[in-house]
This record gives sequence, C-alpha cells and structure tokens, in this order.
Amino acid sequence: MSDFSELICKPTKWFLWRAVAMAVMFGVGAFLFFKDWKVGYPKSNIEKYHFVAFEKANEAFRQHLEDEKSPAEWETFASAQKVFTPFKRHGVEVKEVAPTVPKGTDLATPWPGVLVGYEKYAALYEKEKNTPIPVAWKDYSNSDGRKWSEKSDGDVKSEGKIKEQLYIGILCLVLFLGAVFIFLRTMGRSMRVTAEGFSPAGGKLIPFDSIKKIDARKWNSKGLAYLFYESDGKEKKAKVDGMVYGQFKKEDGEPAQKLFEQILANFEGELIELAPEEDEDKEDSTSEGTENDSAK
Repeated sequence: MSDFSELICKPTKWFLWRAVAMAVMFGVGAFLFFKDWKVGYPKSNIEKYHFVAFEKANEAFRQHLEDEKSPAEWETFASAQKVFTPFKRHGVEVKEVAPTVPKGTDLATPWPGVLVGYEKYAALYEKEKNTPIPVAWKDYSNSDGRKWSEKSDGDVKSEGKIKEQLYIGILCLVLFLGAVFIFLRTMGRSMRVTAEGFSPAGGKLIPFDSIKKIDARKWNSKGLAYLFYESDGKEKKAKVDGMVYGQFKKEDGEPAQKLFEQILANFEGELIELAPEEDEDKEDSTSEGTENDSAK
C-alpha cells in the first residue's frame, strides 16, 4: 500500500446550483399551476361567460329583427336570460357551470342591462353589427372598473382543463420536494479516502483490499468510475462521482482527481480503462440504486 493522506470531496457548486435551479423551477411551476387552478382560470371564466352572453345576444337580436318582433318581446326575452349557462362552443362543452367559476359566484346573474334595453341595444346593433366582436362588448368590457379584453375569444376553461392545472401543480410539487430532498441529502454527504479504504457518498468504508475491479472508462469524459468489491461473500458496486463531489478545477487543486488517484495507488485488482463501453446508458441509470450497497 502506498503512502496516503486523507482526502475529502464535498458536494460541488456545479451540482448545488443545478439542484437549486431545479427546485426553483419546479417550485415556481407548482405555484403558477395551483394559482391557475384555484384562481386564474375560474376568474378568467367570468369574463368568458359574459363574452359568450354578448355573442348569444348578438345572434338572438339578429333573429329577433328577422322575425319582426316587438321591442317589448325583446326586453321580455333578454331579461330572462342568464350569463352563466351551459353551452358548447369551439369544441369546448360546459355541462356544469359551478365548477368552472369561483366559489360564491351568483349563477343567476342576468344579462347586463345594455343587452336588455331595446332602444340602446338596437342603436348599438346598427352601428356595430359588422364588427368582429359582439355588439356593445367593447364599451362594456372597459366599464365599471372592468379591464377585460376587447377581443376576448370567449373560450371558457372547462372543468377538466381546470383540474388539469391541479394535477400538473401536484406533479411539480412532487418534483420540487424531490429536488429539495436530493439537495439536502447531497449536502450532508461526501466522498472520503483514508488509510483503510474509500467511503462513497453516504456509504460505509470499503477497504482497499476488498476492491477487485475498477471500471474507469468514464472517468476522463464524465468523472465517473465504478468500484467492484466483495462484502459478506457477495460482489457489490460503488460509484466515484467526481462531478458531484470534488470536481476537477485546477484552482481548487483538482480534489476529485486526487481522490481517485489515491484509490488507484492503493488498489491491486483489475483496472478497466480502454475496453469499449457497452450498455453505457443502462449502467448510468442503474448505478444510483447500486452505488452504495455497502450502506445496507
């Protein structure tokens, strides 16, 4: 066994910044999706239902004029109409209104007065009937403190679409918690080489004399090496991850490289360096689960 000095490789800024970035991304995503589910989509649907009501009024008034009905008949008809009613439009079908609007919304809200009064609506109809938006919508959407779009598409978010935001929000929350867990777990780990052997991140000591083979094919390209050792009569596998722990910055003294060289200096088994890399992707995906059998 060669001379040694104890070496410790702690989590690198490279990994920590990426873990924080992932946590922030998923955390913000969860917040935005939950917001759309609880507030955003239901609130925007209030505007959409009103836009659809103006569209319906537009079409109904056109038919009213074609049928040569009286102003009183229009006002009787219009005053009986409700804003929040089931409908099917642009392939979106709303069978139940309540799940698509904020709780407490008055589902019996009648059509706005501008649609009910015959004389005013008739004058607006003659002026705006050939415009691409429903008659009277432009003025109504920007009155009484409303700041609705003058060109609202009227596409109500269905109950299914609203629930979809909830499900995606839950997924983002799970991923956020996963990123935080990995961050915290990694923060408390380190790789270590002592006189007795190598301790992988989060694992128990692996004596040098129990290491039978080292696969170093990915060390130069990815900073990864795999140790195969015997424990309790079984062959097990551990990982040396120089990208997550220590890294290779010259200004820091290349901690990971020095740690790996210390392992090699105290190792007498088979070293795989130049053999073709087979099943590389499979090996990477399974290594996380097997990198530290010694911890079991």
